Amino acid sequence: MNYKQLIYSLVFILACSKLFSQSALNFGYDRYNDFKNPVYANIKLRFPNHSVHKLFSDSAKVFDYFQKRYFKKPGNYSISVAVNIIGEKSDSVNYPLYIDGTETEIEIRISVYTSPQQKSNGQYDYEHKDTECSISVIKYYKPPKSIKLTLINLEPADYKAPFFRLDNFSKDTLYGYFLPGYFWGALKHKLDNSTWSEKSYWTLDLNCGKRPPLYPDSSTTASIGTWGIDSLQKGSYKYELIVATMWNGVEGAVSEYLDHDSIKWQAGVHKYYKLEYEFEIK
Repeated sequence: MNYKQLIYSLVFILACSKLFSQSALNFGYDRYNDFKNPVYANIKLRFPNHSVHKLFSDSAKVFDYFQKRYFKKPGNYSISVAVNIIGEKSDSVNYPLYIDGTETEIEIRISVYTSPQQKSNGQYDYEHKDTECSISVIKYYKPPKSIKLTLINLEPADYKAPFFRLDNFSKDTLYGYFLPGYFWGALKHKLDNSTWSEKSYWTLDLNCGKRPPLYPDSSTTASIGTWGIDSLQKGSYKYELIVATMWNGVEGAVSEYLDHDSIKWQAGVHKYYKLEYEFEIK
């Protein structure tokens, strides 16, 4: 290898390292409904090099965790989930997860809950319930330049401002996160030089009528939640809008049912673009 080839190789390695180190992990666990006995969950993430990182191991009902630069290189990962209802039943799965290195953020949410058993005649038996566990993986990507947001109004007289224009000059049809033809984003408020508040959608109404998705070479309006908000105080804000190139179901519904007897397992991996727009009210 000559000197020039060595330089090119080092530049390529550094570029790839920078790209692959940007995938953050947003992990959450929650347990719905009341269980008669304690529920213990053990959740691990297995890396391509066979190392294991424990995400959660407890009987708590809710747990959230965020870590930047978690997935440092692409490869075949897996999510190992074991659920033990003390004195009743236990079960576990190992769900594969491929990381290609272009994700900006990966959200993994594990939920344990109960549901009424369904009889052979289609009726539900509310006296007897099944235990279910869902594994939801959402991958976020930086949108291409052909998909962009523009602030279209911010005047005090504007009704429930601000609104944004979503332009789709790509070859893909775009779908909203909550409903296919509605593009409802969330708002964050800057607390200090480096910290943002939790995002808020304000009001969401999932009973809106049908509306087509955003086809290529077209534009539509994006709002904060369904109805927007009446006013904003002075400060810096960030608008976040999540869109997909295929309809994933309401809030990234699970799409795969795993064949187990003791616990009913559901899983799904969904991909979204996350668009951001920062603005200031003076």
